[in-house]
Amino acid sequence: MFTSVARTCPSWASNWYATRTRPTLRIGGHGRSSRSGRQTLASPWSTDAGPAAGRSRPSNPTPPPLNRPPDRTSLPVAAPLGPHPGGAATSWHATIRAVPVPSPTELADLTVAEFSERLASSEPVPGGGSASAVAGSFAAALAAMVARLSADRPRYAEHTATHDRALAAAEAARAQLLELADADALAYGALAAANRLPRATAEEQAGRARATQVAARDATLVPLETLRICRTVAELVEALAGRSNVNAASDLDVAAHLVEAAAAGAAANVRINLPSLGDAPEAARIERQVADLEAAVRRDVAGAHAATMAGPRAAEPAG
Repeated sequence: MFTSVARTCPSWASNWYATRTRPTLRIGGHGRSSRSGRQTLASPWSTDAGPAAGRSRPSNPTPPPLNRPPDRTSLPVAAPLGPHPGGAATSWHATIRAVPVPSPTELADLTVAEFSERLASSEPVPGGGSASAVAGSFAAALAAMVARLSADRPRYAEHTATHDRALAAAEAARAQLLELADADALAYGALAAANRLPRATAEEQAGRARATQVAARDATLVPLETLRICRTVAELVEALAGRSNVNAASDLDVAAHLVEAAAAGAAANVRINLPSLGDAPEAARIERQVADLEAAVRRDVAGAHAATMAGPRAAEPAG
């Protein structure tokens, strides 16, 4: 039984989330982009304005409200830093905000071709963290497709509950991972800005160290959340294997490969920032979480591959 994708992101989540309306996403799916009018991905979630645009699927359970990262004027690394300790007119906040990082909705608004071009550019963002999150969202999308292709088929009727749960979880994960691609770009941009702060005086050095630690924590926790959601995607892929449309078995196998790569990429991005936390016990705790999540993803992916090769499976236990 796979777990819910609705998790609470530590630290940065409470400040980044809940106050923003979800944008229309461009990487696959349904809906209309306000920018181009092209067919786009609409979340299955509702907003204050009513249900999201696009094809309605009333049979799907409604996922919990999605947390949102902030706009650039409220980056979590900037707000607590206050004025430049040297008394200059420019604040640490303004210095960090001056770094050119994408807006929270920019990556999700790109077409696949545009995102690939942006990734190939010499700009530091988007980078591997965003690419990992997008890869995970593609894995979730494939899992959702397999669940849909299996639903309402008499041959797979005993697995209807699995299909319904997998579809709801996959759609939630798909949307969250796309948002984490944006969040990763923001977090890395803030860390890069902190690393560029002046350090000519002792006060500047202290301020820079503080800013770097705060930014490094956010740059660590964003890919950690990506890894957590990838673990959920791996669980639902394993649950579908052998209990879904055999004609889509290769698609599910691709989903397993993608989510394993996405999880490994997210883990790498967590680990590279741990030394900058300045908190050895906290770094060790996060490392243990990463190791456990990676191992769980590998187990589920191996189980999915094995189940796909073995053929039909018994229904999941109820509850």
